[in-house]
Amino acid sequence: MNKEIYLFMESNAFWLSCWILAFTLINLLKIYTRFSNGKDAKVQNTFFVEAAGIPLVLLHSVCFVKALFSNDIISALFFAWWGPGFLIVAFLYIAKMKKGEHLKWGGTRNLIAWICKINYLIFAIIYWQLSCYGILFVFSIWIMNDQLMMLWLSDDADRTRRSFHDFWFIRLLYPAGLFLPLFFQESFQYYQLWAGYGLFIFLTWSVGVIRLINIKKFMDLPKDQGLLRNMTYFKDQEVQDDQCY
Repeated sequence: MNKEIYLFMESNAFWLSCWILAFTLINLLKIYTRFSNGKDAKVQNTFFVEAAGIPLVLLHSVCFVKALFSNDIISALFFAWWGPGFLIVAFLYIAKMKKGEHLKWGGTRNLIAWICKINYLIFAIIYWQLSCYGILFVFSIWIMNDQLMMLWLSDDADRTRRSFHDFWFIRLLYPAGLFLPLFFQESFQYYQLWAGYGLFIFLTWSVGVIRLINIKKFMDLPKDQGLLRNMTYFKDQEVQDDQCY
């Protein structure tokens, strides 16, 4: 494999972190507004949910092309899933939506969900072996920022709850990645900022999980049919979107 492609992703870790931090600030404002006004939980806009990860999708597409031009077919396959694969599905989703229709995945939904999990694990192993701690941190804050939104705005334990359904406890790697700036300071520009950010997300996520347990909503199944991450919970005709992570 061409390690320069993965180092290219690492070189973009700082601005990717800044991008996701901006969404965390927006989510905190929305959380404050919800609880200060006593509003009920509600489903979040699918496009806003996906927006935090769009730069990652675009970079995966760039890396897919880089891999092809360097004859690195294995890396091209890895980057194809969240790169051009995601963009193709997004295009199909929008095209269907304009027609008043929805994408249906049928019996492939469990396969898709597991490919997502395995794809993440492969990237995590590769980046760890190459000491690309910055991009590993990006993946963790991207996922955990999303979790804050679901926990506090939709009363949805999401991936944390799903771990007790599919037993994919490797999800524990997601919050663990929040502590990377504490242990690999040399890999992070302004590591104090990112260490504090990671700790803040971890604590806020932990309190959010405890809150849902206390109000007996932790195991509630999701009502949001606009995220394909929930595909395994719905009947085939109800599956509507393209997010499976």
